[in-house]
Amino acid sequence: MIAFGMGPEDPLRLVRETVRLLEAVALKQWPSFEFETLPYKIESVGVGSPEFEATMSRWRQAQKEIDNDLGLQAGRVRASIEEVRLGRTPAFLWPDAPMRVAILLRKLGEKDLEQRFLTAFLRRFPNGVGAKHRLLIERLDKLSPAANM
Repeated sequence: MIAFGMGPEDPLRLVRETVRLLEAVALKQWPSFEFETLPYKIESVGVGSPEFEATMSRWRQAQKEIDNDLGLQAGRVRASIEEVRLGRTPAFLWPDAPMRVAILLRKLGEKDLEQRFLTAFLRRFPNGVGAKHRLLIERLDKLSPAANM
């Protein structure tokens, strides 16, 4: 079940506004950097320590609880875009939130909006690294009209 945790705000409207934001800002205004894969440096917490494992376990559980909240995931993407626009590293994991938005849009039958979202996101952040970024690209490729012929 897809949750709509934005209260009275329509999460699909939030996704559309996020797409417009991605499409509207000139590319030269976006700083170039690689996104970190964790919100903090894992070396500083002692990988493998009981404290680290407990922290990661709590974090994973919290992520599972919000996975299907389209409003929250779209809000994460938008907040991260604002951070990038201001030249700062976003606080949220990338590309987890964009992937969740794409998945939830597909579940809602919003393929056109999913395609617009992925196109705009990948134009702004074409040099992402990691398996999830590649999955975003593959997902867009499957949605493109040329791939469906």
